[in-house]
Amino acid sequence: MSLNVIELNDSAVRVTRDGLVVCSSPGIALVDAQQVLCGAAAQARAQIRPREVYQHFWQHLNELPLPDAYHHCRHHADLAYHHLASVLDAAGRPAEAVLAVPGHYDETQLALLLGITAALGLKVAGLIDTSVAALAGCAPAGRYVVVDMHRHHMTLNTLEVGAEVTLKSVEDVAQAGLARIEAAAVSLIAAALLSQARFDALHEAASAQLLYDELPRWLAQASHGGEVAIALSYHGKRFSAQVAARDFVHVTSMVLASVVERLPMDAQVLAGTALTALPGALDYLAPARALPSDACYRGVAEHRLALTGEQDSVHYVTRLPATRAPQFNDDEQSIARSAAQRAATHVLTGSHAQALTEATLYLHADGRIARAAQGAHAAVTLTNGSALLRANGVETRLNGVAVAGSAVLRAGDHITLAGGRALFIAIVVSD
Repeated sequence: MSLNVIELNDSAVRVTRDGLVVCSSPGIALVDAQQVLCGAAAQARAQIRPREVYQHFWQHLNELPLPDAYHHCRHHADLAYHHLASVLDAAGRPAEAVLAVPGHYDETQLALLLGITAALGLKVAGLIDTSVAALAGCAPAGRYVVVDMHRHHMTLNTLEVGAEVTLKSVEDVAQAGLARIEAAAVSLIAAALLSQARFDALHEAASAQLLYDELPRWLAQASHGGEVAIALSYHGKRFSAQVAARDFVHVTSMVLASVVERLPMDAQVLAGTALTALPGALDYLAPARALPSDACYRGVAEHRLALTGEQDSVHYVTRLPATRAPQFNDDEQSIARSAAQRAATHVLTGSHAQALTEATLYLHADGRIARAAQGAHAAVTLTNGSALLRANGVETRLNGVAVAGSAVLRAGDHITLAGGRALFIAIVVSD
């Protein structure tokens, strides 16, 4: 029998069958008096009909009444029902599936989810934490933090891998989700179109929708560095602008700043699929690596009997045997850092980047980068091709960790100084 795995993440609910992704649908719904549109169909109208859009139903899976409830859609659970129904339709209505769910779900939400699947006629062959399944499909022994991005929040799942993969804790980080990055990136693009093409793309809902429709393509371009060519056709006219990839990277880093501060030093960091697609995300979380995009499916497939054996009821699995063949697929997006690959060439704050040279750069808490010291500061000096960061009279944090003495600065590192809200980012500027 075919193995179907449904990964419930509202950035994209994904169905994988026998190793092939057959459906990927964003957790968005648009509701009016006549119908409920879900996934890509709702996303394509979200800016045109924003008051009818719902995007939190997988995060807040409950039966609290919606503010504008209809008889066919009363609460978040109804929205989840409609979305999952559309996903199952797109996947060819499989008779059964293993559900991989985010670690922040409680017992009430899991019970509600099983009620939804029963109402849809889907047999749940197994119920497992997504990060446990992923590491059971690829990870060698060690302590890990899986950073997973959802639409409106992120989760940091701490796991131990020995003879078994065990979920130890789940931390939720609010206001750090995909929707916030999309909104900031769209604002960046709209500002570029306004200044370079004299076109206000956010003035009308239809043109704003075009920005969101094209955004995934522009973010993919930004991941390769250089300049991103923005082009938009509207009302028979074509508008274009250029946006530096580092500006998109800055958007990512600002949203991820609160996440980096929470990452422990004694664990390996693994980034989920939704996160690794964002420009600069892996560099910013460095040292880290990307989870293989099929890791969850691989874990379920390898331990299928443990999940889908004969049983009278469905149990939530947060522990599995470790994989017999650990492999991260480093050729995908591993970012093991070497000095040659990751040596910083500039320090960026706001929209200004200052080149690193043997002459010391002085960073101040108010965001200034100067060539002369003025009071308490952090200092960056290029020595034998390596950038060294030192704190002089002010508490200095590198990727959220206090700097004692000096530290090597790599591309993607972020620097903050006590007493100020400025963020300095070490970057590479190519010729």
